[in-house]
Amino acid sequence: MSETFTTEELENRMRPGRFSQGGFLGLNESLVSVVAQDEETLVGLGINHEQISSTLERIIEAVRKQEKALPMDKYFERRSDFPNLYTPETNPLFSKDNLPETNIGYLVDFFQIFILQYRGFQDCPWGCPDRGSFDFMVLNRRTGESFAAPALLIHLIRAHHFFEGIDSPYRVDPEKIIRTLEML
Repeated sequence: MSETFTTEELENRMRPGRFSQGGFLGLNESLVSVVAQDEETLVGLGINHEQISSTLERIIEAVRKQEKALPMDKYFERRSDFPNLYTPETNPLFSKDNLPETNIGYLVDFFQIFILQYRGFQDCPWGCPDRGSFDFMVLNRRTGESFAAPALLIHLIRAHHFFEGIDSPYRVDPEKIIRTLEML
């Protein structure tokens, strides 16, 4: 059960350096405006939050299953530092003609998933018991489209209809997720 915060209290928690170093919202963003804008986008595309979060959850669960089945040496090989989700601006841009080797990351259908595990946790700013301890990248090997996101984003999309603020370094545009996952 999440705690009850006013919108002002939530926005305060979500600013950079408060509940997260990079922030869930930019310094001057409105939570209500960001959520409304993303809602409008989804309605226009005919996709809902549950469809997106369920698809992401299915993919991540498939990766976790593959991880558990690997011997430890293979597990560490798959968890390479490429792409570097700590500094995504240093990663190459993927395209259908420029894809990474399949011996790193995990393959789920036509997606290649990369996981970057952390020792600590990121808690939900709404006070829910949900937490994230890794970042992931989904690369569509058919189209070359990709996005990176924190694990907590799945919960944020499902429970709070929140893709993070426009000015947040952790935001993933809902249209980009939908395109990458070929949900249309």
